[in-house]
Amino acid sequence: MANDRHGDSHHETSSANFALASIALANALSMALRELSEALPDHDDAWLEDLRLTAIRDAKNAAVEGLPLEMEVEAIQFGVDVVGSVFDSALAERLHRRNRWQAG
Repeated sequence: MANDRHGDSHHETSSANFALASIALANALSMALRELSEALPDHDDAWLEDLRLTAIRDAKNAAVEGLPLEMEVEAIQFGVDVVGSVFDSALAERLHRRNRWQAG
């Protein structure tokens, strides 16, 4: 029974670490995209879509060693979803800034 508790504790710590790392990386990617977006012309979004497609392709091709196949598939899908969400947010922010600029 003590081993079960230790195993559960390790799993919870690993899950918490994974969640915090995911949040930190998503925030870092978001900040980098914001800075890049502000430095590039507002009229062209092709670079952002190209970067998004490359990032999603790379996330899909990630390998997670040591996990059962079902867990690996879920982890990869989670990564793809996070990357897609960050890029969707960056594009929405860029379009909002462009609309504000055009209206003003």
